[in-house]
Amino acid sequence: MIFQAHLHVLEPAKMIPVFLVWILAMAISLILLFTKKLTKLLSIAILTVSFIVTGLIFGAMPNPVFPIQNIAVGINMNAPLQQLLPLAVILLVLIVTTILFGRIFCSYACPLGAIQEIMSKIQFKTSLKAQKKEKTIPLNSKIASYIRLGYFILFIGAGIIWGASVIQYLNIFIGLQIFANPLFPMIVIPAVLLGIIIITSILVYRPWCRLFCPFGTIAGFTSRFSKFVLCRTEDCTDCGLCEKICPTQEAELDSKKGECYLCNRCVEICPQNAIVYKTK
Repeated sequence: MIFQAHLHVLEPAKMIPVFLVWILAMAISLILLFTKKLTKLLSIAILTVSFIVTGLIFGAMPNPVFPIQNIAVGINMNAPLQQLLPLAVILLVLIVTTILFGRIFCSYACPLGAIQEIMSKIQFKTSLKAQKKEKTIPLNSKIASYIRLGYFILFIGAGIIWGASVIQYLNIFIGLQIFANPLFPMIVIPAVLLGIIIITSILVYRPWCRLFCPFGTIAGFTSRFSKFVLCRTEDCTDCGLCEKICPTQEAELDSKKGECYLCNRCVEICPQNAIVYKTK
């Protein structure tokens, strides 16, 4: 009873619309990436729908951190295996998408990823000349990955040791439920943290994804083995524009692409049309 009282029970009636939006957002984004037709306007449209529908309307339930959170708390409360299995399946499916297509879910289907990407467009431009005029805060990729790993360990440990009463404060996706369930007291702290993350996204590119997201910790590793990535063709003249415009320093030739969020800035800036989304 405690397990169910503190954590949201999976309700198929509410999950199905969210899953459909996830699939639709990823499918449309992939088609546009493959055909090189992903314009700035189309990307904003996809991101907006993802944020409004799965975030504001459905309160980000489920979300990519939800299975990790519930599995950790389930261990703490000795929840039956059959209760945790559906959560493990959801997590596994999301991980498989990263191995196949990279961070496509984080890029266009995740509501929190969507709002961060939208906010980033205020300061992170697709023109090098325009970008030089903006004041942004760069993140060292290695340091950011260590911080995120530490948060991941804290997140898992809090769930296993202290249960839902603590771990819910560490999952800011819960803050998106403020519109669907504004009287739920557990929402206050996550909602405040969510607001901070959204505002910070103007100056720091995807701070939640790169510094704190527990699913991002897993996806950052599995995406290194992605079958499809944004990569250069033989038409590349090595001008370096893609490397200068990439907000996560993932445009280098030897990059593993684990932190590539398929923002398409490198494609838009390339003067030779030499960056395509294809198999490695």
